[in-house]
Amino acid sequence: MFNLIYTLIVIVFLQGLLQLFFGPVIVKALAEPLIIFIFLLSLTKKRAVIPFTKTFFFFLFSYLVASVMNSDLNFASTTFFRPFLYSYFIFYASYKFNPTKSEVHKLMKLIKIMVIIQIPASIVKVALVGGVAEKFIGTIGTTTGSLHLIFPLFVISYLIGIYLFHYKHRKVIIYVILFIVFGITGAKKGVPFYTIFLLFVSYYIYNRLIMKRAINLSRILSISFLSVIIFFLGVMLIPGLNKERKVGGSFDTEYVQNRVYSYSFYNEEKETYAGRFGGTTIFLSDLLGYTDEWLVVKSTKNTMFGYGPSSFDDDSYLVNNKNINPNFQRIIPTGYIRMQFAMGLMGVIGFFLFYGNIMSILLKTIKRYFHMFTTLGKALLFGSILFTFVIFIDFLTYTHMYTYSTIYVVFFLILGQILRYRKNSLFFIENHE
Repeated sequence: MFNLIYTLIVIVFLQGLLQLFFGPVIVKALAEPLIIFIFLLSLTKKRAVIPFTKTFFFFLFSYLVASVMNSDLNFASTTFFRPFLYSYFIFYASYKFNPTKSEVHKLMKLIKIMVIIQIPASIVKVALVGGVAEKFIGTIGTTTGSLHLIFPLFVISYLIGIYLFHYKHRKVIIYVILFIVFGITGAKKGVPFYTIFLLFVSYYIYNRLIMKRAINLSRILSISFLSVIIFFLGVMLIPGLNKERKVGGSFDTEYVQNRVYSYSFYNEEKETYAGRFGGTTIFLSDLLGYTDEWLVVKSTKNTMFGYGPSSFDDDSYLVNNKNINPNFQRIIPTGYIRMQFAMGLMGVIGFFLFYGNIMSILLKTIKRYFHMFTTLGKALLFGSILFTFVIFIDFLTYTHMYTYSTIYVVFFLILGQILRYRKNSLFFIENHE
């Protein structure tokens, strides 16, 4: 099992490079059967009660109902739900996997190396491309530019945990800054601002749930000051947020405000809703009956069960979709829009129940069992909670879905290891049963 998981981590972190030589089809043919095989192998292990299994099966049931109701239960529809299925497979296998301390150390070292090499890889990309660009995300991928946002937030979530509990050194802060820059090399405007959100969430959880102390005004001001610096640097470094539209541009508050509004919500010059927030506004207005402009086909059935999982492809825009008014095909869908469109309200509920259950278990673990964890275990537990927040925010405000194999493989692998006590683990203190 150890060698299989080790190989899987290597593949998902290097899949961008592998795609250049072998193409995406062959690379998927390497990773996905391996995930399935690891899961099947874990079924032979000792039986155990696996957390959030019931909510996952409700989510799976939602997918099956949406597929059947739309006569869409076919291979194409499985593409939509497959990442969630594989996420559970990885968690199930990890939860039942009982590695030695040496094996855990090797896996952690491998993940650390694979994460760090993304920084020089992004520098090479900028040098070759001649500027920021969405594609070529380190060694991880050659498409899906949104990974430039989600991956650095994934890493930053765990870096915050590492800094608070395991390794309070300025080197960790430097890595946080480097991964913010990593996101900027992918022309992603949101990384600095989502990082600010993570800082405030981490402060609240750390003080209220772990330290059991009141919110301190001076500490809030310190985080606010740090947030202002991140915001200021983000505007100057991101070409799309400054008037000069270049790295190292000027800071103009009015320009930033107008740019964010026109980019994300409503373009007054073109008199059209734009971006993800604008798309969500139009979608909800139409769904609730306030307007009849967007969806060509609309009924109670579509509201509850969507238009079928295969009705929504991986394109970033609603292009050539028979259910969409052509005037609105350039609206960029969020994860929520994509889920509502593909699986309806039932799918949205399934998503929130599944990840909400994960969040609930992580918070319960912090409240009841935090003292049982080593400093590394505490860091990973804390980072997992922060990234679960990222999943929800990403789903509601940004990408079309949380589907990147590098992230879900590592995230659910970590979850499986930290949510079940093993006395030989690096994550738990000895003599706790």
